[in-house]
Amino acid sequence: MKKHWEDFRVAGAFLTIFPVAEKLEMGPERLARSMGLFPAVGLVLGLLLVVCNWLLAPLLPRGVLDCLLLLFLILATGALHLDGIVDMIDGLAGGGDRESSLRIMKDSRVGAMGVVGLVMLLLLKYLSLYHVPLPQKAAALILMPATGRWCQVFLAACSTYIRSDGWHRSRFCRQCRQAGIDPCVPDPVVGKPGALFL
Repeated sequence: MKKHWEDFRVAGAFLTIFPVAEKLEMGPERLARSMGLFPAVGLVLGLLLVVCNWLLAPLLPRGVLDCLLLLFLILATGALHLDGIVDMIDGLAGGGDRESSLRIMKDSRVGAMGVVGLVMLLLLKYLSLYHVPLPQKAAALILMPATGRWCQVFLAACSTYIRSDGWHRSRFCRQCRQAGIDPCVPDPVVGKPGALFL
């Protein structure tokens, strides 16, 4: 049980800005093993969003509140996934062939298409949250981060890596096989080692 708790802390430290695994070694094997707990980190983020929503709803108009909830999620994750989206859009829009796309994706500079894509993505997220009916808003706030992180694990396990040095997949799949887990099937059993759930 201690090992699973430590893996959860490693996943939390990787996906968020919170210093929850300062004294733990975050080597490649442990990080790969912790990927199975990414959805659990998303669930915790979702619960934090629900608490923020509950505290601020009486004080702020819904439009402002939903904007602040998205801002909290961006800050809590260090904009990790937004940075990846910008790199992907830049690479797909600016690369004429595979090699140039990969080179652009690795470049730390942001292009115009990446900026436009990021603005449109944030606008889409905001409007999607704003139009969720109030009775379902708490469930949406919980499920959005959890589902997003489950999709990460699903794609890591089941997709073909575009780069030849995609080490996470092989190590993650090996860890799943050792635990008897199919990473492509959501597993609602929290106690199962490395369980993937929504």
